[in-house]
Amino acid sequence: MSEQEISMGGKSLQALPTGYVFKPTDEVVLEYLSRKVRGLELPSNAVIEMDVYAREPWLLK
Repeated sequence: MSEQEISMGGKSLQALPTGYVFKPTDEVVLEYLSRKVRGLELPSNAVIEMDVYAREPWLLK
């Protein structure tokens, strides 16, 4: 399978395979948020930060 890139908010992600399910454990979520709060480098740009109140709901992508 070739790696496609998806443009999301000016950032790029590799396309996930069909059927991919995102179901992180509590430990994974806590580790990610802990690193974010401490200002440490995050493992990827898969989670995009945006101000959801600055846009209409149908414009959130």
